[in-house]
Amino acid sequence: WGEITLTDAIKVQVRATWRPDLTRQALAPLGVDLPAANAKVEGAMSVAQPVGSSRGRLKLLPDGFFDGRVFDLEQIETYVTQLKSADRGA
Repeated sequence: WGEITLTDAIKVQVRATWRPDLTRQALAPLGVDLPAANAKVEGAMSVAQPVGSSRGRLKLLPDGFFDGRVFDLEQIETYVTQLKSADRGA
C-alpha cells in the first residue's frame, strides 16, 4: 500500500511471522491430522484436494486470500507489485 519499502530485511521479518513449528507443537497433543507441508500458496485452490498428511486423511478445501489475490510467501515481490498496480488503477 506504499507505506514502506520492501527491503530484504522486511522480507525476512514477513517470513518470520509464519511459525508452522508452533502450530504443529500446539496441535500435536490433540491428534490433529496435519499437512506434510509447512506452507502453501494462498488463494490458488479452486477445488478440494487431498494432500499428504500425518494420518493420510487430509483434504484442503477451496481457499481465498482475504483480498482476492494469490499470495505465495516465496513470491512476496510479485504480491506487492500487484498491490502497487491496483493502487495506480492499472
